[in-house]
Amino acid sequence: ELKPNVNTWLEGAWIETNSQGLRGNKEYSYSSDKIRIETYGDSITMGQGVNLSYIYPELLNSDKYEVLNFGVTGYNTEQEIITLKEKGLKYNPKIIIIGYFLNDMDKKVPYFDKTSNYAYYKYRFTEFLMQKSYFYTFMKRKWVNIVNKFGRADNWINEIKSSYANETIMKKEEMVLDELKQIGKENNLTIIFVNHPLLEEPFYEDYLFLKENQQIKEMIEERGFIYIDLLEDYKNVNIKNYINSVIDVHPNANGHKLIAYSINNELIKSDYFPNESAFKQEYPLNENFINVIRLN
Repeated sequence: ELKPNVNTWLEGAWIETNSQGLRGNKEYSYSSDKIRIETYGDSITMGQGVNLSYIYPELLNSDKYEVLNFGVTGYNTEQEIITLKEKGLKYNPKIIIIGYFLNDMDKKVPYFDKTSNYAYYKYRFTEFLMQKSYFYTFMKRKWVNIVNKFGRADNWINEIKSSYANETIMKKEEMVLDELKQIGKENNLTIIFVNHPLLEEPFYEDYLFLKENQQIKEMIEERGFIYIDLLEDYKNVNIKNYINSVIDVHPNANGHKLIAYSINNELIKSDYFPNESAFKQEYPLNENFINVIRLN
């Protein structure tokens, strides 16, 4: 989980957490006059490399809705459900939004050290170099390209694909989703899954995980959850304009607004949001983004 009361520079953005271990400095009581939305997920939901005001949980805040961000880098689905049970339900949410990524069913490694007095990047010295040295960043990019040519990237791809072909792993994930379904029923929750694709080029027609993407969709929809597939939203844009960098393919501010628009549109269809209520503030967008993403 995130260390409470942190204020540090991490992967290109300031990361601040409140006393409850949630990103941002706002403190939350267990009750609220607003309708509560809670977001769960990994580094995408936490907002790696993006300043607080631009991440999608923040963009969904409005006069009527209050969004609590429980995203933690490295978390998998099981850890997110545990967090919901142990922490999230205390805040009386009405809507749960879970950001899903390809490796969520089988990853184990947390990102923040709960024993230290501050959040830290596993390779703190290399993080420092990435902040201060253009030469280091350039050489790291070259090194990534070299190791990918020799199969390291292929190994990661094969690991993902083997997880979805592994009956034991798939069954465990289905059990976790069944538990979430029961929690939702007992607490009268609307549960939305947002499927985040891997934002690397070539994209869409050459997307490496179309089969796995379909498996995710089927698992989620079979249990009656609302499903948002961002693969379609990204297919007509220049991916380079929606990621932090070529060596950090997490969504940047543009990517987060695309995510927020997609969620907002789903909430409009479900009569949770009045049209455009979540986007009163204006944020600069590139031309591709303006042409592709439109509110209903």
